[in-house]
Amino acid sequence: MTDSSTPNQSNYEQYAQYMPDYAYVNPYYNRVGFGKRFLAYFIDNFIIALLVMLYMILSGTLTEIMSMATSNTVEILDLFEHAAKIELPGTIIGLIYFSTELFFAFSFGKLTLGIRIGSENAENAQFSSLAIRYIVKNISNVVSIAAAITGFFLFGILGSLLGFIVIIGCFFVLGQKRQAFQDMLAKTAVYLQEDIKQN
Repeated sequence: MTDSSTPNQSNYEQYAQYMPDYAYVNPYYNRVGFGKRFLAYFIDNFIIALLVMLYMILSGTLTEIMSMATSNTVEILDLFEHAAKIELPGTIIGLIYFSTELFFAFSFGKLTLGIRIGSENAENAQFSSLAIRYIVKNISNVVSIAAAITGFFLFGILGSLLGFIVIIGCFFVLGQKRQAFQDMLAKTAVYLQEDIKQN
């Protein structure tokens, strides 16, 4: 006769299937999610905007735009011409600024928040992986420069399309693996600085 106060083994096995598996550890848990990455991107673009403004002041472009704004005879074509004067230098400034991700695996925004690009297994990312990531992330700017140099308008359309794809790809960070499109292609991810294992 069995003791009714002590549950038998079959009862444990029967109900165990309904219990969560506490032994499971999410392998992507220590990757940085969308919020912190978006904040780093915001900081980076704020700095780039300041650098572009500095360029406009030093080059005299800002003075020209201000004088146009006070003129009664301003024309749309003049505005487009001045916008084109800013676009190419602004694009180049952005590419140079984000080159820190290529050589040091972080931008100033990421550095400020204590996050860094690493490999998928949370080790230091190889330069080849960082190069792929940099090219994919900045492909729109690269194509825009090609459009400005060659004057071939289809490059401009292609750059806009590729830029749109990369922007959509940034929202992939909301997924379980917490990787943007450029991370998926380069086999990288973003981590807190202290979570990256030194190899």
